[in-house]
Amino acid sequence: MRKHAAALLAATALLLAPAESGAQPRSALSGWTLDLTAYGWLPAMDGTVGAGSSRANVSNSFIDTIRESDSVLGFSARGELRRGRLGLFLDGMYSALGYDDVRAGPATIDATSVLAMLEFGAAYEVASGRFSGADRNAWALDGLGGGRWMYLRNKVFLVGVAGGSSTSDWVDPFIGARFRGRFGERWEYALRGDIGGGVGGSRFAWQTIASLGYRFQMFGLESTAILGYRALSEDFHSAKLVYDVVMHGPTIGLNLRF
Repeated sequence: MRKHAAALLAATALLLAPAESGAQPRSALSGWTLDLTAYGWLPAMDGTVGAGSSRANVSNSFIDTIRESDSVLGFSARGELRRGRLGLFLDGMYSALGYDDVRAGPATIDATSVLAMLEFGAAYEVASGRFSGADRNAWALDGLGGGRWMYLRNKVFLVGVAGGSSTSDWVDPFIGARFRGRFGERWEYALRGDIGGGVGGSRFAWQTIASLGYRFQMFGLESTAILGYRALSEDFHSAKLVYDVVMHGPTIGLNLRF
């Protein structure tokens, strides 16, 4: 699975463009702009994970993630190809989260969730403007629509007794909005939210992302260092697997603009 996830992220990085970064100037070949972004996500987690008849109620802090997980960060690559008002985006992620010594009455449970995600969709700019009438304070509002493919392998073991392992994947459609912009010569920001699920995948899903970026030159390219915070909720139930969780935590990334 790790080899497949690495290939997924590599393919994503080759195809993509802007992460949640600010309003972009129209440039590039034939009117297209391209941003490629690599970033990491350090999530805390709250909710329920299950495999077969085994269940674990999890409440992991950032420190728990660092101490117990096989993959401390959720490693991700994102891109968006944009021309005029239309943008096409793709975002891949892989993480392996561990939850040790979870209490279940008098017993103790160890659990692991291996998660791969591929998000795809389109953005369309529905409004734009400038605060104070200055180009350096430009902003834009995008409508978003697409799908989010999730692959999940849960392992849940009752310590000293037995447990189970189960794998599933599903696709959630989603709709949302993104507000992005600049302030000053070098700073940019973005706020994004979406909701989805309910059609053959999770019962309900939602996501929010907030980010702040600082632009600079690197290797002759316009680059942006990005700090942010991301929250993703999935409520998926099947006969063999349960994943009803909220993951939330800081992100850090680097964007290269072509």
